[in-house]
Amino acid sequence: MSFEKDIAEMDPKDLPDVPAFQDDFTREFMASTEEVGDGYYVFQSKTGGYTMMYPGDAKMSPRYYEINNEYFESIRFGSDHEEITGDTYSVRVIYKTGKRTNDVEVLFSVLSDMIGYKGDYEETEFEDKIIYFATMKFAPEDMEGSSYRFFGIVKSKTSNQAVSYLYKIYCNDKQGNCNYDMDFIEQHVKKLMNSIEFINED
Repeated sequence: MSFEKDIAEMDPKDLPDVPAFQDDFTREFMASTEEVGDGYYVFQSKTGGYTMMYPGDAKMSPRYYEINNEYFESIRFGSDHEEITGDTYSVRVIYKTGKRTNDVEVLFSVLSDMIGYKGDYEETEFEDKIIYFATMKFAPEDMEGSSYRFFGIVKSKTSNQAVSYLYKIYCNDKQGNCNYDMDFIEQHVKKLMNSIEFINED
């Protein structure tokens, strides 16, 4: 896959008229101006470790961005209009590389502890990676509304690389009873997770 290296320096007027390219910070991660799906573009990690499909309507938050050389990167992005539900959503993606990624139980523990999940993960194996997936509804007792969380681990089969992926949709109904098509959203998130391609592999 070839990437356009100079997108961050291009005049925004010459780029797609979507937040991913019009926002100065987010634009730094866009690898090509060509769509790879309806409304999606190629995101390239600054670690050089992976690419994935990224929604054109979403901005990344520099406040929550973290990177440690090529070994670790954490990003957050989202918008006020999730394409399936129309509600606010956010995505957190954490990339890690090194021998610690070989212990999938440790990866499960870190992700589950982060979001308060106590269940199991569904495993799906592909030619180059394994995806572990789960869902949950989160409804704080002291707050109105709730969020639906679709999340998991994408683990390379050929290198010491892994990505934790958390997709949250916020239900603003006071009773937390938003009528979402959960199966459709689940398939959508799995497609996004499967779009992750690891590069610079051992």
